[in-house]
Amino acid sequence: MEMDGESMEEQKDRKTSAPAGLDAEGAGSEKTSKAIPEEYRETHVVDIFDAGPTGEVKLSVLFRICQNVCFNHLEKLGLGYLRLRRDGMVFLIISNKAEISRMPRYGEKLEILTYPRGSAGVTFYRGFEVFSSGERLVKMMQSSALVSPEDHKLLRPKDFYAYGVFQEVKTPREEKISRISPQGGETMPLLGERMIRYSDLDCNHHMNNTIYADVLEDFLPGGHEGRSYASVQVDYVSEALFGETITLRGEEKDGVCILQGFHDRGLSFSARAEMKKIDGNG
Repeated sequence: MEMDGESMEEQKDRKTSAPAGLDAEGAGSEKTSKAIPEEYRETHVVDIFDAGPTGEVKLSVLFRICQNVCFNHLEKLGLGYLRLRRDGMVFLIISNKAEISRMPRYGEKLEILTYPRGSAGVTFYRGFEVFSSGERLVKMMQSSALVSPEDHKLLRPKDFYAYGVFQEVKTPREEKISRISPQGGETMPLLGERMIRYSDLDCNHHMNNTIYADVLEDFLPGGHEGRSYASVQVDYVSEALFGETITLRGEEKDGVCILQGFHDRGLSFSARAEMKKIDGNG
């Protein structure tokens, strides 16, 4: 997914259709349009609590903003989290992959566009684009799986398509997300440990996918000084549960940072961040 410099106006006529993916999370952004199956838009003003030390949006907040827009899209269509859970299904995130022209900053009014991008096998895909004053800042693809709420057993995509809201289409090959390749795993340098706390949990009783972005930022190999994100991918391999401790290992090579977390059951997540230099941190 390369940034191609399209403006928001150039996106207006694009229509796609298919299902969506989300993890349990609340809503709260300002609504700007009526939901339709093909695409949905909301605005969000970057609050002081959204920004980090450099004034840029925290990575977890970026993921959370997009997740909330997805949640609200489905809610408007009558397929919100509570409805799906009552019907015996929830979406769990598999991967988030973002190409970042620049991170949004405190005070900016963002417009977030989301659109389903079909399914491949048991995997659903959804795209997001984040704009400020017509400039596209972020393009993100998210993959998810439909599972039963209690035991997280995989369900068939046709169980979701049966609602008749989204049209079943295949995700284009070029938009699928490839898993992060193994980078040495438990032979990489030890960076620390992170216990899963009660405040990390969501309605699915595991650490919410956005919190892994906080872990990446806290343990980023090479640190943040003088640089920002060019691209980020987080793969959620095995859910992290309350009370577990994740061991963090990672390294940086040529501006590419790899971070992996391991619990007693094996690999929990993998993250890859490509960094770029910035002029100053103000």
